[in-house]
Amino acid sequence: MARRALHVSLRKSARRTAGLVVNEVSLYGNSGGDCGVIQGLVAYLLVVGGRTSPRGGVRPRLTATWLSVVVAMAACGTVIRPPEPDRRLAVHAQGTIFDVDRGYRFVVLPEPDSSLVRVDVRYPVGSIDDPVGKEGLAHLVEHLLSEAEVSRDGTRTSIDGELATVALSFNAYTTTDATTYEARALPAALDDLVRIEAERITIGCTGIPRELFEREREVVRNELRERAGGGGSQLRRAIHEAIYPEGHPYRRVDSSETVAAITYEDVCAFIVGPYRRGTPIIAISGAVDAAMVQQAVTNRFAHVPKRVPAVASAIAPAPVQGGTVKLRGAVDEPTLLVTWPLPPMASTDYRLLELAWPHIASNLEDYAFLYHWGHSASSQILGGPRAPVLALSIVLDSASDFDEAKGRLGSALRDTYYQIAQPGAEPTGAGWVHTWERRAASLIARWESLEGRNELSSDFQQYEPNGSIIARIKELSSSTPLHVRALAESWFTEARARFVLIEPTNTSSVGSGSVFQGVVEQHGARVDRTLADQPLPPLHASAPLQTERYTQSNGLAVVLAKGTGAPLAYARLVVDAGAADAPFGKEGVAYTVGASDVYADSMVFGERSLSIRVDDLIASVSSELRLPGYGLTDEQKKYLIARLSQPRVVERDAYDTEIRLALYGEGHAYARSSMSAAGVKHLSQDVVEDWARSQITPNNSTLVIVGAFDPALIKRHIAFNTDQVSAGSHTRDVKTPPRTSPGFVVGVTAKPSPTVELAAYFVGGRGVDDDYPKRLVLEAVLDAQLAQLREKRALTYGFAASYEPRRAGGIWTIAGNVDAARAVEAGQAIINILDELRRDPEVYRGAFVLGRQKVLESLLVNVASTEAVAARLAFMARFGLDDDYFNTVATAVARLTLPDLQAFLVRELAVDHQVIGAFGNPGPANAAISAARAVKPSAQSTIVDPFQ
Repeated sequence: MARRALHVSLRKSARRTAGLVVNEVSLYGNSGGDCGVIQGLVAYLLVVGGRTSPRGGVRPRLTATWLSVVVAMAACGTVIRPPEPDRRLAVHAQGTIFDVDRGYRFVVLPEPDSSLVRVDVRYPVGSIDDPVGKEGLAHLVEHLLSEAEVSRDGTRTSIDGELATVALSFNAYTTTDATTYEARALPAALDDLVRIEAERITIGCTGIPRELFEREREVVRNELRERAGGGGSQLRRAIHEAIYPEGHPYRRVDSSETVAAITYEDVCAFIVGPYRRGTPIIAISGAVDAAMVQQAVTNRFAHVPKRVPAVASAIAPAPVQGGTVKLRGAVDEPTLLVTWPLPPMASTDYRLLELAWPHIASNLEDYAFLYHWGHSASSQILGGPRAPVLALSIVLDSASDFDEAKGRLGSALRDTYYQIAQPGAEPTGAGWVHTWERRAASLIARWESLEGRNELSSDFQQYEPNGSIIARIKELSSSTPLHVRALAESWFTEARARFVLIEPTNTSSVGSGSVFQGVVEQHGARVDRTLADQPLPPLHASAPLQTERYTQSNGLAVVLAKGTGAPLAYARLVVDAGAADAPFGKEGVAYTVGASDVYADSMVFGERSLSIRVDDLIASVSSELRLPGYGLTDEQKKYLIARLSQPRVVERDAYDTEIRLALYGEGHAYARSSMSAAGVKHLSQDVVEDWARSQITPNNSTLVIVGAFDPALIKRHIAFNTDQVSAGSHTRDVKTPPRTSPGFVVGVTAKPSPTVELAAYFVGGRGVDDDYPKRLVLEAVLDAQLAQLREKRALTYGFAASYEPRRAGGIWTIAGNVDAARAVEAGQAIINILDELRRDPEVYRGAFVLGRQKVLESLLVNVASTEAVAARLAFMARFGLDDDYFNTVATAVARLTLPDLQAFLVRELAVDHQVIGAFGNPGPANAAISAARAVKPSAQSTIVDPFQ
């Protein structure tokens, strides 16, 4: 996590109706685009551009917009700029809402191009309903109503077991004000999804035996340990107590200790009490219509318990408290929190303030960098939707820097006001249009995904009954910079701020150990286990991606594709050079050139815009080819070295590097730190720019443009921006074969932790090879088998398997965080599971049947959003795959049988290529590895296949 956080810091940075409603909004933007407009934009960017980079980069920032302006200025007078795309923005939304007499509200949101359905059930019960001293009860009940036992055809199974059979994916989560259960499936499963949700709320405690309650209570405690870390819950509680007054519903937070105090009787009372009050909102989107949903509801909801009207409870806004609060907690370095109460999330003021507050953290971090007193500023929302609080955090070099940081806040706020609007700013100004359009693009992208559509619609129904996506877009288009500035000047002031200084505690606090010692029988999905020995019949292929491919004279490969109809455009510049292509001794150079994502063998520069600005999008991403890299000043270099020298970063990097050495062997391009202080010390302005110019070239890149646009016009804009760039060379692939040294690796951290990260690693094949379909199914099988560490033994919140393809050998990571107090048991368990999978395919026969089916179904559904189309095409570009590749994979998955997978598993996860790692505090990490070493293979299976 430390590496990811560091990488991010371097990046470019329906109204209610009984029937059907179709809404449309048409908005007209400025035409712009000629040299005169560009010159005016240059003057604007000279004033504010240095602080508004969408690409991030290391400071001082040079914006992508500024780069594209330079390109355009160079072109003015020498090349005729192509015509602009249509600047009219049209947004469509449709849906139906109906209530049923049992007290539920259904929102049906058809998407004609979808081949999926998604169901989200939101109950108006959350953590604010937890009894005092038993915080976490709503969260625990969410777990239990997912695992509740049911009987089907005389066989015991569970709610999640049923969902595993009919759904492609499912999950649940609890917030302050609501609990949501979600599932995604093929359209034919709609009736089953509605049936399962009706059964979930009907069964109550009759489906929750006491041993299941005890196991899930420990699972929730594991989740809190994993998320909060040592002392994290205590610090969360102290922060909430500093910003919310006594008795406020958002003041209380859960912890391992409060969950441990919950009893079985508390759970049963909660299910028949708060869980059955108020109106749940069931949002269903995708390949559905109102008639289908109404029929399913008629069939399945006739006997669910009738809802009880909710007791009205107003939540007061967080008060303005001001002043300074000093705390000690589980942080590595002194940290300053600056908090401001905000209006409710459902208000217009809140949404307009969202346009303002991202500037504050960026500006304050600029001052910290300039005057050498802090780093790593960020902002987040605390509390809940009815009384949110903005919390800006920045890490201080020393607690003595508190007064300096506090004093600089006023300057950061004044900069923010100025960036939002200069005196006399007009709503038609280029800067403001860019600001609200960028926010509109984010909102439309959220609506385009079925997940976001259901979530937004549920928000409207719960908090803003007259709200709609159309109204939100109109609200943005009619906003003015001066009004938003006035709001920011009113809400974000030094006088309204509360300053919270958090200093590292001198004592460790990792919470109490595990209290669960039993084993609970799993009730998995019902499958026909005999299907494992025979291939599946061919299934209907998914609709192929509609692409147009060509290569320019300078070698730039171009892929154009249609999206799913939303007025969005995505650009992905895929470069065939990555972290492994850094010169030895200069590791980290790939992370300094502004890419959105850096992989071992490739980099991806990604951007998004409204489709009416696709020409600007192309100009921006093409600037990476015209002016690659940023350079690295001495000040920026010192900043990076300081961040990479932090103890937690050094500890993690040492462990990760030792794992890579064991997997790939000394001297391999992959067997290095991806970015370290030692590597950055050998970088310079010239080194970074020279490396970028040699790697980010047309001949080494693929440009992917996806969205709603005129392909002929887009080709002209691509040529206008890239034709004159010299071809450059192509980066040679890493070809050195891996030389794995099997064994055990211990990584230690001095920071107290209640968990240990336990993992098994293996090296796979080269790139995306013929065995990739087997790897997809093996991922699903491993996830199912590893689930017993949670579902039978409550050792962990979750273990997962993932495979990352790489051109010279991909990497398997089978990992999870386990309770430190049970590290020995976990170390033994992971070795036993892997040994038994190699020895006896019967232990996963049912998991194979289900996993193969779910992988196949996932491959055969159409890509659900424009962003997903862009992501898939970028993946295909990284590995040279054709448009029909995923249908080819689906055919191979359908042909796969259990004997085929077993032969592959024994070879792929061979014990003589196995590297086991543990990262945590020295005692439990070493104990886990010692226990893993001591395991002796057994001829008797201890794993029972739950998929009966």
